[in-house]
Amino acid sequence: MTEAEKAYQREYRLRNKERLKAQRATYRARNSATHRAWRAKNKERINELRRARYQRNPEKHIAATRAHYAKNADRIRRRTQLKRYGMTEEQYTVLAVAQNSMCAICGRELVRPHIDHDHDTGKIRGLLCTQCNTAIGLLQDSSKVAFNAANYLLSHGKS
Repeated sequence: MTEAEKAYQREYRLRNKERLKAQRATYRARNSATHRAWRAKNKERINELRRARYQRNPEKHIAATRAHYAKNADRIRRRTQLKRYGMTEEQYTVLAVAQNSMCAICGRELVRPHIDHDHDTGKIRGLLCTQCNTAIGLLQDSSKVAFNAANYLLSHGKS
């Protein structure tokens, strides 16, 4: 392809940017729907191919899985948590912004936030750091036990 042809294509893409963008979106939607239908129809065949590929070289598969998880651990962990508690990414973001990305109990910055919830009702209470989430669990989610622990610390000179 000559430089003149390349220049013409660049100009054409710039002039028709919105139309080309709409065409790509339509193609992606149609193609993804077709792809989902094909995968649903051929689920068993896909699984057989995956099993065969794994049997040929399980070490490679395990290494790739571990590498993927190591690279995407936070994203995978977050997605799993959101699914477990029935939250959307937007709801999570609103909660994090409301808490200023700080633990609801100790006020430390949240590095690996835990979604705290009432075990009886399933209602989400807030985001906690690992230590506070563990402490609440060890205190059996009981305000009475937490109050007794606070009184114990106060009676022994801790503030």
